[in-house]
Amino acid sequence: MSRCVIYHSQTGITRSLAKKIKAACGTDLIEVMPKKAYNSLSLYTFGMYRAIKDEQDPIEQKKIDISGYDLVVLGTPVWAGKPTPAFNAAVAALRGYEGKKAIILVTCK
Repeated sequence: MSRCVIYHSQTGITRSLAKKIKAACGTDLIEVMPKKAYNSLSLYTFGMYRAIKDEQDPIEQKKIDISGYDLVVLGTPVWAGKPTPAFNAAVAALRGYEGKKAIILVTCK
């Protein structure tokens, strides 16, 4: 069974869990990187607002093809009770997801 973890991590908590899953299960890792990172001030003002509105941030990956995987783990931190804008963009960029099994990994500090 081929597996991957697709995740966004602002502070490293979600990244740490993704790496632990890789070590335990042998998954591929795909880190979603926003084109413009938030600093500590903009995260709590602009970033949280965008999360509440379910908006997407531009990310480095235009398309994320998961057609070759049987299981996909999708990981995101929670900002204001919502997934991050970069994670929203990653979900929109997914290709080949029809019929796939998925697990959602949510972290909160």
